[in-house]
Amino acid sequence: MKLAYNIMTYFSVASTILPLCIYFFIKGKTLNLQLKVLLFYLIVSFSADFFASLHIIYTNYYLINGFTFVEFLAILFVFELQWNSPKLRPLFITIAVVFMAYFLLPFFSILSLGDFYAHINTFKALVFIIMSIVYFSKLTNNTEIPSLTEYYFFWFNTALLIYFSIVLSLFLVMNYITAPGAHGPIKHLWIIHNFAHVIYNCLLAVGLLKWKKATQSL
Repeated sequence: MKLAYNIMTYFSVASTILPLCIYFFIKGKTLNLQLKVLLFYLIVSFSADFFASLHIIYTNYYLINGFTFVEFLAILFVFELQWNSPKLRPLFITIAVVFMAYFLLPFFSILSLGDFYAHINTFKALVFIIMSIVYFSKLTNNTEIPSLTEYYFFWFNTALLIYFSIVLSLFLVMNYITAPGAHGPIKHLWIIHNFAHVIYNCLLAVGLLKWKKATQSL
């Protein structure tokens, strides 16, 4: 089981390379700010996953929590750019401020940056699940998009919804998974996260390919 866990961990790290490769394959095309933010997020994601993979036994929560901070703000910004609504901008700013305040709250308690922020990750997952569901509702009512499966953000949104829905349950039991004495089936539940991460990166890659196809037809 340990071998399968380690293999899936490295496979999860490697899967981040797929959307990165596709991104650089289409870099000659006109990229909007949204995709530039996505590139920044993918680079940070790959870097965090790579260095985290070097600490499979001794988990580096400083790295994980730092990535959580960057991931939340980057994806939130991508959503804000996608909605492109001046009326909703204050809402996105409020969510960002609440998250940053929530993120810094443990500094005033017994927790530190070196502890796993299970509550922060749960909050992050819930926010993106809700945003994804709301955006799907918007997409289904948008008559300007003839085919949802040909629209690049449909795949981005699907990736976010599937990934954060799967890992939300893991975040809720993270204290048990990451406990010093955890081993066996409980410890290796993190394989589910790695599998979800592979699906996530594959769907992001499909979205980038759809973007490339759309720009070629212009």
